[in-house]
Amino acid sequence: KAFSVEVTETTTGRIVGGLFGTLLHGRVSAESMFHLESNASKVGLVYFFGQLKTQGVKFVDTQMVTPVTGMFGAREISNEEFLSL
Repeated sequence: KAFSVEVTETTTGRIVGGLFGTLLHGRVSAESMFHLESNASKVGLVYFFGQLKTQGVKFVDTQMVTPVTGMFGAREISNEEFLSL
């Protein structure tokens, strides 16, 4: 399944950030994030992680550690650990 999270401005409804990716058999792969306003994609991530937590998802493949994903706890793992997850 594909997913998307859109962050909108309250007053205008204009999309100002978000993220998208895939969810398959309880495994999440975050593909891309974007923002038109500062921190909008971070707001989307916080919301998304909260939703995943309620569904028991404990692992998100962010594909790479960036300053943004790192601030949310992303870390590099070995291939063996990745495959075991």
